[in-house]
Amino acid sequence: MTGKTHLLVTPGQGVVDAAGTVIDLVQPSNRLEFGAYGDEVSWTMRIEGVVGDPQWWSLGARFEYAVEQAGANFQYLAATWVPYSVIELAANCREGRGWEGPGLEGVDADGFSTVATHESGLPVALQRTVRCTTLRHRVRLRPLFTGGMNPGLRLSLTAQVH
Repeated sequence: MTGKTHLLVTPGQGVVDAAGTVIDLVQPSNRLEFGAYGDEVSWTMRIEGVVGDPQWWSLGARFEYAVEQAGANFQYLAATWVPYSVIELAANCREGRGWEGPGLEGVDADGFSTVATHESGLPVALQRTVRCTTLRHRVRLRPLFTGGMNPGLRLSLTAQVH
């Protein structure tokens, strides 16, 4: 798996909508232990276009890491997913920041960075390289829309372990 590129989302799969109807808003959506195969993961996201003609839209994203079997009776519990803090992003993301797109800055109270908005020129492409501090980490997407008919985003998301 080292050096392998995981195609998590492709524009041909469908659209990313606010409910995660077609494409899951958490990627990878299956259990994938990046930390078992390499020291870091390079994530590449590219927003290709918008469908459904929304009046306003934005895409937020955040990194999350797994705390395995957390809790009082820990042996059989599912992992707890924790968003990276600003300090953890600075220390563990090679770029020193989250998913902030061109001209966009900051992380909101829920840990989401804004990748792109209705004012962004498309396509928007970003790459972030994150150290594997635990076995698993992932990206959570948060698309927001106002108006339009079944609005969504066409995007691609890949992860390469190295």
